[in-house]
Amino acid sequence: MKRIIPTFFLLGFAILLMSGCIAPPRAEFRPPEGFVFSNYKAPLLVDYDNAKVSTQRGDASASAFHDILITGMSFGWGDCSTDAAVKDGRLNRIGAADYEYLSFCRIFGKTTVHVYEVPAAKK
Repeated sequence: MKRIIPTFFLLGFAILLMSGCIAPPRAEFRPPEGFVFSNYKAPLLVDYDNAKVSTQRGDASASAFHDILITGMSFGWGDCSTDAAVKDGRLNRIGAADYEYLSFCRIFGKTTVHVYEVPAAKK
C-alpha cells in the first residue's frame, strides 16, 4: 500500500506533463487539419467589406514545440500579433489579414500572420 500512493502520484504527474499539444490558431475560418502534417493559409476575418489591399505587407511568426520524450512539456516563442506584423511591414493602415499554419504531428507548429496595407488613395 505504501508503494501504491507514490506510484499513482508520479503517474498523475506524468499524465499532467504529457497532456499538452500544439493546436492551430482559433480564427473565424479554419481549414481541416491533418494529424501527421498540416500546411494551410486562411483569412483571419471573413468580412472584408470590399477591402482593397496593396502588395505591401508585414509578417509576424510564432512557433511551438511539444517535447513528448523527455519532459512532456510544450515550449512556445515568437510574436505573431498584428502589431508585430504592422511594425515588420512599416504599414500605416491595415486592409486585410490572414494567417498561415504549419504543423508536424502536433509536435512542431508555426503560425505566421500576414497583414496587408490599404493602398494609398490616388490624387
